Amino acid sequence: MIRFLILFFVTSATFASDVLTIRDAYIRLAPLGAPLAGYGVLINHSDKNSVLVDANATWAGMTMMHESREENGMAKMRHLDSVTVPAHGELVLQPGGIHLMFMQTPKNLKIGDTLDVELLGEQEKRYPLTFTVQAK
Repeated sequence: MIRFLILFFVTSATFASDVLTIRDAYIRLAPLGAPLAGYGVLINHSDKNSVLVDANATWAGMTMMHESREENGMAKMRHLDSVTVPAHGELVLQPGGIHLMFMQTPKNLKIGDTLDVELLGEQEKRYPLTFTVQAK
């Protein structure tokens, strides 16, 4: 019975990361002290929408899901409580749109570094992803 439960938990954790993947994931390098932004294409491989409710990066003091947009000629950014990646669909994380924001970040980042980020979904699903630091 214990072996079954351990196998079940390991399989569940692995399955969650296989359901949601990312393509072209990068974090734009910014001047020292400035927040960093994460971009890429989230891909949902499941038959159900994946609702993401939070993001976490142990290397950053604060991680949030944000949306940038222009209103009345002014660029505005707002925090998002959740985002949805449609079933068998994609959600593009991009400049001027939905993206991840990282505050209180390490000062020694350089181009080519890889950074782990975990997206949190409903029902405590966890989606580990890896981003590469780029100068874009």
